[in-house]
Amino acid sequence: MGRKNYFLPRVILCFFLSFLALVSFPAASFALTASQRLIYGQNNLVFFNPDENLEDCSVSGAGMVMGDDNAAKVWNYFVTANISGVSDNAAVIAGIMGNLQQESGFNPFSHDSGSSYYGIYQTENQFLIDSINSAGYSSYWGKSSEKVPTDANDNALKMELDILIDTDRFKKFASYLDWVSHTSGAEGARSYAELFLVEIERAVDGSSPLVDSKVQQYVNEILYPGMPQYQNKPYQETNERRNYAEDYFNAYAGAGTTTTITGSSSSRGSSSNSSSSSSGSSISWDSDGWISGMPGITKDDVTARTDLNERILGKTYANGKPNKILLHSTEGTSNGYDAYPAGNKYPAHFIVDL
Repeated sequence: MGRKNYFLPRVILCFFLSFLALVSFPAASFALTASQRLIYGQNNLVFFNPDENLEDCSVSGAGMVMGDDNAAKVWNYFVTANISGVSDNAAVIAGIMGNLQQESGFNPFSHDSGSSYYGIYQTENQFLIDSINSAGYSSYWGKSSEKVPTDANDNALKMELDILIDTDRFKKFASYLDWVSHTSGAEGARSYAELFLVEIERAVDGSSPLVDSKVQQYVNEILYPGMPQYQNKPYQETNERRNYAEDYFNAYAGAGTTTTITGSSSSRGSSSNSSSSSSGSSISWDSDGWISGMPGITKDDVTARTDLNERILGKTYANGKPNKILLHSTEGTSNGYDAYPAGNKYPAHFIVDL
C-alpha cells in the first residue's frame, strides 16, 4: 500500500511536467523558479531551454550526480551543470571542491550537534535544510556518507548543489571570476579556492591570511567596501582549502580540461581517476540546433524517427526536425517509471527544447 501511494503521485508528477515542457509556450515562460528546479531535481527531471536568458540557463540545476564517490560526483555535477565560466574551467571547479572538502568532506549530511550549520558547504540556509528534511532525510543529519543509503546520499547531494548554484552568493562568485591572480592551472585552483571562501563561505576571523592579493582586493573593494572591520582579515583554513583545490585539479583535470571522471579521491595526495569523456561534457549545440555530446543520441537517430513519422502519419516536422525531444529512460525489466532507481546516474526524462 505504501509503495502505491508513493509511486502514483510520482508518475503523475513526471508526466505532468513532461507534458508542460512539450507544450509550446513563449520562451520567457520557461524560466524556472528555485522551487521548480528543486522539484525537477527531486524527481530526476532535467529541463534545458536554450532560449532562456543566460542567468536562468546558468542555474538550471542540470548538473548530474555520478561517480564512484562523493568527490567525483561533485566534480561531475559542476562539469555537466552548464554554468558559464564554471563548468568549462577546471580550476574553478577544483577551487570549489577545495572548500567543500574542508567544510564537509563532501558529505551532504554533515552536521555537528549543537551547530547551526548543515550540509556539504555548511550553511544556515533554511530552504536547504527544510528541503532535505521534506525529502524524508532528516534522520541522516550528522551521519557519515558510508552510513547513508546511496539513493539518499545522491539525492541530497544534487539537491544541495542545485540550491547552492541558485544562491545570490554563488551567482556573484560566478560573476567575478576574473578577480583572482591566476585563472587556470593548479595556481588558478588555489586562487579560486580563496574566492569561493571569501564570497560563499565568508569564514572570516580565522588564522590564515589570504594569499592571493587580487582576492584580498575583492574583499576590500567589492565584498566589504567601507567596512574596515572585515578588510585584511585572516580566514579559516585558507591554506588547507588551497591545497585541497590543487590536489583535485591535479587528480581530475588531466590536461586542464573539464571532463567527467569516474575515479575516487578520499584524501590529500592519494587521488586517482579515469576519464569518462574525451571532450567537454557540457551539453552543446551545433549550428543547426541539434543536441550533441550525449552518449547514444545522434542527429541520425532523430532524423530516422522524423522520416518514420512522415511515412506512418503522413506528417512531418517543420524544417525537417522536431521542435522538442523527450528522451525517456527506464532501467530493469519492470514496467514504467517504477523500474527507474532514484539514485541512477542519468535522469529518467530529459526534455530538449530545440
